[in-house]
Amino acid sequence: MCRINRRQFLQSLAAGAAFVSISDIPETDKRDSPKEEEMDQKTLVTYCGFYCGLCSEITKIPGNARVLMEELIKADYEGRAPTEFWSYLENLTSVEDDKCCRTEKCGGPSCAIRKCAKEKGVFICTECQDYPCAKIKILAKSEPTMIHDGERIKEIGLDAWIIEQEERKRVSFCYSDIRCGHCIVPTD
Repeated sequence: MCRINRRQFLQSLAAGAAFVSISDIPETDKRDSPKEEEMDQKTLVTYCGFYCGLCSEITKIPGNARVLMEELIKADYEGRAPTEFWSYLENLTSVEDDKCCRTEKCGGPSCAIRKCAKEKGVFICTECQDYPCAKIKILAKSEPTMIHDGERIKEIGLDAWIIEQEERKRVSFCYSDIRCGHCIVPTD
């Protein structure tokens, strides 16, 4: 089977090329990226205590976008949708290696938790004597594992907790699967 890169794939779509299987498209899932192995896993821990490896933007959306792309191609939609749609769908299939609240490429720009943690000089909110504070409790209203995970970090330490999160990731756990409504991020 011939392998093509993503640019070639999109160009073939724009040109109305014959069916191209999604299996011809190289996988770019973050889990397959050599950068992750080299990356310090602590950078995947948000200030509030989430683990980026369990975010749907990493665990589910890229794979689901690839499946949607394949199904649309099979149904002969490549000539019926605008190229902007295919570009957007293509963007959903990839994962930015540095997408995290620590790089400020994820999370709300006005997140009060991030601002507070930086001001207090803590790596993670569980290091603060006020944990769980009112800001964390606001976020925990929509995130059922938030406070439990924070207490677990305090109990076993961050490194051991990260190992547990990698196990969660291995069994396809994702925060969005258990979220209680819209994520409420405090801004004050």
